Amino acid sequence: RLEIPRFTDARHVNGYVPSDGVLDAARSTPLWLATQRRDLDPGRGAANAAALERLVRDLRGRGLRVALLKFPVHASYREQRPAHWAALLDNALRRAQAAGGPGVVGVDWEADPAFGDADFQDAVHLNSTGAAALTARLAERLAE
Repeated sequence: RLEIPRFTDARHVNGYVPSDGVLDAARSTPLWLATQRRDLDPGRGAANAAALERLVRDLRGRGLRVALLKFPVHASYREQRPAHWAALLDNALRRAQAAGGPGVVGVDWEADPAFGDADFQDAVHLNSTGAAALTARLAERLAE
């Protein structure tokens, strides 16, 4: 049985604490898979995808550029998550990008080898070092 930590300290945001440390990302994967099951079931996933499409269309309608970014996740997470979750996410992002047209930039760094073990706080969150690298790369990409 997995224990899902609950945080009450004001420094925590939705249970996430930014860190300079490198945690055992591989050991945190089962925890993250367990917490995401409800959000990634097919029914909820379809509703989330439709909401993302509406959001992208609205932002584009206001003349804004939109970047849809697949954040880096640890290899252990990619290897252990159900295949249909990845397909659901990929489909949602493709549909949202198509809905927004040419002003939507798709960036897929989910499996980017530039982000290694030392860049992750856990299986799905970059630590401070990884976040700084991601921010710099994203700024460069959006400047193109």
